[in-house]
Amino acid sequence: EEITSLEIGASVSIIEEWALSGMDALESITVASENPYYYVVNNLLADNRINEFILGCKNSMIPDDGSVQVFSLKVFDWNAVRMRKNRQ
Repeated sequence: EEITSLEIGASVSIIEEWALSGMDALESITVASENPYYYVVNNLLADNRINEFILGCKNSMIPDDGSVQVFSLKVFDWNAVRMRKNRQ
């Protein structure tokens, strides 16, 4: 069964590099409001400590207001790039 949504709990403090790679069917990402380490903007998962977006999904939208300037290479793994190309 493919994963379509991802919920990061309040106690999650570390997500290992590439741990979330390859989630082809991922459509939404949420983070518990009490989590001080991670947050979500437009379905883009960000690490608050390094001020960097680390994961996107099918429904991620890159803001065009200039607020997003740094992305981890993991955000654009093969699946994310393919999904973005399919939307164009």
